[in-house]
Amino acid sequence: MEEIVLRPMQLEDQEMVMAWRTMPQITKYMNTDSTSDIEQQRAWFLKQQEEKRGYQWIIMRQGKPIGVTSITEIDRVNGTCTRGTYVADEAERSFQMITDIYANQQEFVFGTLGLEKIWIHVFEENKYVVKLNKMCGFKQTNILNDHVTKNGKSYNVVELELTKPDWEEKKKKWNYSKIEIIYEEN
Repeated sequence: MEEIVLRPMQLEDQEMVMAWRTMPQITKYMNTDSTSDIEQQRAWFLKQQEEKRGYQWIIMRQGKPIGVTSITEIDRVNGTCTRGTYVADEAERSFQMITDIYANQQEFVFGTLGLEKIWIHVFEENKYVVKLNKMCGFKQTNILNDHVTKNGKSYNVVELELTKPDWEEKKKKWNYSKIEIIYEEN
């Protein structure tokens, strides 16, 4: 069986994360273009750590770091958060791995953290990820037209959400593999 572990991102990971985030196939579907300034990258990470409104993980596959996944913008008053995931090397991507990560994150958000809703924004042209999230239980709630502008081009963004009751129903029919999520309480 393939071993996938989500381990907490560390300050010493920032050069690797920055290299991944600046890859054209990764950054093209992000709301902002990443910097190639390591000090800015480290400052971003330290701010995330200080705010304690999320979890940033390195995806480890068979002991090798291959990508990033996160739960961010945790709002304990309203019981919401958002998430993001990318795998740097296309050869390392698999449908099963990504859906297992999503399922385990969803259980972490609703079970461990006790939140009520995950919301995400996905570029409309990133049709595979929109479809993948719908397969994982998310429902489309809106399309934000011309919502993000990058390099002079405007992009539509699809809003999707997954509620705790919808997750409880979805997981009854989903035989996903459990993965280890290492975390510290925020």
